[in-house]
Amino acid sequence: IRRRLSWRLVLSVSVPLKAALRGRCGVCGEGKLFHGYLNLKSKCDHCQQDFTVADTADGPAFFVGFAIMILMAPFYFILPIADISIAAKIAGYVFVLGATFGLTLWLLPLAKAALFNLQIHHRAEEAQFEKRG
Repeated sequence: IRRRLSWRLVLSVSVPLKAALRGRCGVCGEGKLFHGYLNLKSKCDHCQQDFTVADTADGPAFFVGFAIMILMAPFYFILPIADISIAAKIAGYVFVLGATFGLTLWLLPLAKAALFNLQIHHRAEEAQFEKRG
C-alpha cells in the first residue's frame, strides 16, 4: 500500500514539473506561464487558471543561486592556484564567469515555473495573518 501511495504522489507532482520545463500552465499543460522573461501572466490562456493566487517571491533565485554556487565555486578556487599563464587564467575566468551567468539566466525561468506550478498544484497561497481577540 505504501508503494502505491508514494508512486501516486510522484505521478501527481510530475505533471506540473513536466509542464514547468515547457513553460506551461501546471493545471492544463497548454497555456503559457510567462509573457516576458520572468513575468507571469495573470491567468492561463487555455484553462483560465488565475495565476495571481500564488507568488514564488525570491524562492527561485535562492535555489538557483545555491545550485550555481555549488557547481561553479570549485572553478573559482582552482583557477588561481593552477600552474598556467596569466593569460590562460584570465581566459579561464572569463569563461567561468560567462558560464555562471549563462546557467543562471537559463535556470531562473525553469525554477520559477517549477515552484509556481507546484504552488498551484498544491493550492498553496500566501500567508495571511489575522488579528485575534
